Parts: sequence; structure tokens; C-alpha cells
Amino acid sequence: VNAPGVTPVGSGPFQIRPRLRGLDSTRVLVLVDGERLNNARTATDRAGVEVGLVDPNAIEGIEVLGGAGSVLYGTDALSGTVNIITNQPRYSTARQVTLGFDGLYSSNEKGRRGSVTLGWSARRAAVLFTAGADRFEDYRAGKDFGESSAPFFTDGRLTQADTADQLGFSFHAFPDPFNAPFTRASAVVPRSGMEGSSVNLSVTSLVTPSQELKIRYH
Repeated sequence: VNAPGVTPVGSGPFQIRPRLRGLDSTRVLVLVDGERLNNARTATDRAGVEVGLVDPNAIEGIEVLGGAGSVLYGTDALSGTVNIITNQPRYSTARQVTLGFDGLYSSNEKGRRGSVTLGWSARRAAVLFTAGADRFEDYRAGKDFGESSAPFFTDGRLTQADTADQLGFSFHAFPDPFNAPFTRASAVVPRSGMEGSSVNLSVTSLVTPSQELKIRYH
């Protein structure tokens, strides 16, 4: 977010949180379409609010309110409020159909990402549906190679022992033996890939000129 006083905190997948005016965690209130994700008891740097689960393709804009926003949003908005606004259906004077697709393919990371947008609008009703999915393969650490600890056991430089016996336990706390021989012949980093999907549905209907019914699913 290119807004004064906003900096990211943390690193890694789904671990980045907003810091506003030098404060973060329970001092910043995060909203999605006006609905709060965290509260004064939930620290955003440990659990609870997960801003990384909001699909970027479904975001229309981000509002940043600095200062004591507790008057509007509650006491947990000490340093300010970040409101993530998703795409919303809008009425139209004539019936309209919206179709959209956004995709990404990366040969460097061996990954692909795509999202589809479907919408329908009329004078008194509108529907907007957005779905996305992404998948990235495991990282590779160079070329395939052979790495084995077996020779170290053969010449006696390494010995295999049971963890429970080493710690003096009378029971086997760990079922697998400690310091077991291993052989690695692939450059693939196990479990380094990722995949995910998202679905957003918004329905709005004008019941009366002054009353509106909205249904949202994220």
C-alpha cells in the first residue's frame, strides 16, 4: 500500500502484516468490506487475522485511516484502520454481462496463476463472481546430485543411536532412530511448492428505493 505511515512487518508466505504509524498487531484494525478480521485480543502476528488469504484479483481498493479510529471501529484501532475493499457488483440502466480473465505463467518458478470474473447487472439487481487458483512447483537446488552419509558410518565417523537411549528415557519417545543414514540424489527441495484457490461472490438487490439487500461470500 503506497500510503504514508504504512510499512510491512514479517516475511514469508502469509506472514506479512501491516504496520501503521509504528504500531502493528492488536494496535491496527484490519477490515474486509467493513467486517473486522481481528480484535483487541487477537494478535495478528501470531494467529487470527489472515490478510494474505484475500485474493489480490478481488481487491478494488484499500482504505487507510490513520489516527485514533476507535470512534468508528472500536478500541483496537489505536494506530488506525486498514479496510480492504473487494470488487462489488453495481447496477446498470440496461442488462450487462461481464467476463474477465487474468493469468500468469512463470517458467522460472514453474508456476501458474489464473482468475476468472463473471458478472451480471440490471437496474435493480447485480451479481459478481470471482474465482482464482494458483500452483507453483517445488524449488530445485541446482542439478541432481548424489549426497549420502553412508560412508561416514562405514569408517566409523558417525554412529547411529536411539534418541530415547541417549536422553536416558526408559521409553522410546521417538519411533525413528536418531542420526539414521540418509541418501539424497535429487535437487528438488521437498514441500517448497504451494497451491491455493479462492472464491468471492457478491449479490446485491434493490428492494425499495431506500433499502438494499447484499449477500457476500469470501
